[in-house]
Amino acid sequence: MSHNFDEAIAVELSGPDAFTSQTHPAYANMVGPFGGVTAGAVVRALHQHERSLGEPAALTINYVAPIADGAWRLVVEEVRTNRSNQHWLFRIIQDEQVVTTGSMVFAAVRDTWGATELAPPPVGPPEEVPAAEPIIPLAWLSRSSTSRASFKKERPASDRMIPRGCRSTRMMPSSSSSNLICRESDGWLTFSFPAAR
Repeated sequence: MSHNFDEAIAVELSGPDAFTSQTHPAYANMVGPFGGVTAGAVVRALHQHERSLGEPAALTINYVAPIADGAWRLVVEEVRTNRSNQHWLFRIIQDEQVVTTGSMVFAAVRDTWGATELAPPPVGPPEEVPAAEPIIPLAWLSRSSTSRASFKKERPASDRMIPRGCRSTRMMPSSSSSNLICRESDGWLTFSFPAAR
């Protein structure tokens, strides 16, 4: 025994790149059928197409006019097939009027590496870890160093918009350097910028 949803998204091949379907009373809304049911019928039709490759990856659907109760026709066009994905355009036509347009992408599913989370290696406190040499030879990188200060419960005197990850900061200028104190979840991160010579 089929479910109402299976009946609502049922399609029939009516040509090389065309399908027919019809609305279902179980999914009627105030103006036309629920959009998800129409989208489901489109996905089923394209997935059943003899030239479709891979699995559904993305669907864009535009309801440009209400779909009336009754039959409608789906016309599809294969735009491009690549090694890993395939692109389609489609239109839903009812009473010789376009009521829905959209596009769909299929993608090949291949075995790939996993995303197993690894435990971090054991390291000493920050002050015992030597500074890494800059990967990119930029002069300003040699004028910056970072060190983690002990956690302070008080908030800085003034907050400002700061880079993502920092909740608040304060500047501590001196004759030899300018320190940007950046609050994180577990302490203060100090960015020290020695004065240029």
